[in-house]
Amino acid sequence: MPLSLSAVNLITLSVGTLFYGIYLVLFSISLYLFLRRYNTPHTSYKLPRSKSIFRSTVFVSAICLFVVVTAHWTTIVYQAFIAFLAYQQGAEAEAFLNDHTQVVAIVQNSLMPIAILIGDCLIIHPDSPLMGCLEKQNGTCDPTSQPDRLHQHGPTLT
Repeated sequence: MPLSLSAVNLITLSVGTLFYGIYLVLFSISLYLFLRRYNTPHTSYKLPRSKSIFRSTVFVSAICLFVVVTAHWTTIVYQAFIAFLAYQQGAEAEAFLNDHTQVVAIVQNSLMPIAILIGDCLIIHPDSPLMGCLEKQNGTCDPTSQPDRLHQHGPTLT
């Protein structure tokens, strides 16, 4: 028995909310650790204190990714509320959910590629600890053992 579009939308809302909650917790922890790391004096290298953390490429990208993911989740919730409350789950609700020319559907379908693009750029950025791991030749990866990379490439936007 195939699922109706309303059931699929409800499942999308439930699973999306679960994953958004996980993302929210992980984002909060990583933001806390990032701010704590920036405010902690390092003995192995010195970050220029004249540079603001708000100009850090990784910090700004993480905030932008959070905003885009939150907006995407909000459009999913909004679309579900419109479909289930305004149309009372009839044929009109199915038609609303299937109409991809609605503004909310266009915004929702536009936000996901933007989130993917920001996430990919965050991973391949030269200041990313993952890029340091990929550049290692011996196969081992310890991002904390590369303090000069952050200072060498500059931790801020230009």
